[in-house]
Amino acid sequence: VMPGIGGCSKTRQQYTGPGGLIDVEINDYNQSANGFAMAAAVFSMNIQIENDREKSGSFETGVEGGRGYEKLLKKTGRITHTYVLSDRFMIRLDGKKGVRSELLKQVAQRMPLAE
Repeated sequence: VMPGIGGCSKTRQQYTGPGGLIDVEINDYNQSANGFAMAAAVFSMNIQIENDREKSGSFETGVEGGRGYEKLLKKTGRITHTYVLSDRFMIRLDGKKGVRSELLKQVAQRMPLAE
């Protein structure tokens, strides 16, 4: 817990399949509106970045009220999708060992994110 910001609960699970390795992390900011606002501010800015190391930027999640951010590290191929939802939840899907962006989006679509 950080003074003036509040706390958050976190859970993490790792899945391995034919498409690669995916880490799923869910952060629940409970009633910590300030903490969530600080953590999620970048998602509202519609930022797009590309340089020698990475390609990253906001994307449309298809979930009402949800915002997403994708980061691809060019050297390793590691890809991360982060979703912010319901002014409370931050869900990170981290793909390794050949996981592609479309697979992460399929995983997110199968999660009941709108509930």
